[in-house]
Amino acid sequence: MHTRTLVLAIPALVAVFLGTKALAADLPEEPTLTRAEPIVRMVLQEANNEPFSGQVAVAGVALDRMRAGQWPSTANGVIYQPWQFTGMRARLGKYTNSQISEARNAVRMAQEGWRPCGNDIFWYYAPKEMKPPGRVPSWASETVKKCEIGGHIFYARS
Repeated sequence: MHTRTLVLAIPALVAVFLGTKALAADLPEEPTLTRAEPIVRMVLQEANNEPFSGQVAVAGVALDRMRAGQWPSTANGVIYQPWQFTGMRARLGKYTNSQISEARNAVRMAQEGWRPCGNDIFWYYAPKEMKPPGRVPSWASETVKKCEIGGHIFYARS
């Protein structure tokens, strides 16, 4: 009896260690993301319901920041910086394999250099997410609006 309990508990412990909210019985339905895919997680959490080009643009912001020198040079350092990407503070949502695959493709396209809004885009926000409604981030007045894709507005340095 103890051996069976341990076998069932190990997947749940692995899930806890990896930061997912899965229980042993739920593991097959959980996203197949790894810790080595922080930008994919960011795209899912920040832009899952956006057009593909918007997902690429969101991934591009993280990659551009990593190369800029003003932010940390690692994906984890950039996306987990306090007050930068609201979706990264939330628990990992439940995503289909199709959604995960699309996010991976968006990150791959951004890594290959595609920037739907141009290069050196360091900021974006979703007006619908702002509280109170209609509020604009304080940094927006010191930057240049480059494009809108879906529900996000993307900015570069002025």
